[in-house]
Amino acid sequence: MKFNSFSLKGAYKQTDTSGRSLTYNLGDIVEINSNYYICTGTTVISNPLSNVGGDWLKLSESQIFYATEEEPFFSKSGDEWLDTSTGVKYKRISDNNGSHWVEI
Repeated sequence: MKFNSFSLKGAYKQTDTSGRSLTYNLGDIVEINSNYYICTGTTVISNPLSNVGGDWLKLSESQIFYATEEEPFFSKSGDEWLDTSTGVKYKRISDNNGSHWVEI
């Protein structure tokens, strides 16, 4: 899946402080029980735990392709990133020295 933008929304919430249902949009990232999920649909009301594979992807279980100017802040080994400001494509790898972006 390809994302051109993403936004960290923090802990998942079903409603706002007024009790209105919250909606999430493509690229929104939420946290539940120390796991992160990214919204793959638009105007999504569903809970990530009940809708993984529908409108949500669990970031730790999915390979993601990012096409952004900014380095993705949620990435894991195997993910790819196209830096749209330079046109350079990278792959995230992990080794004994940590996790790194490597130009491909």
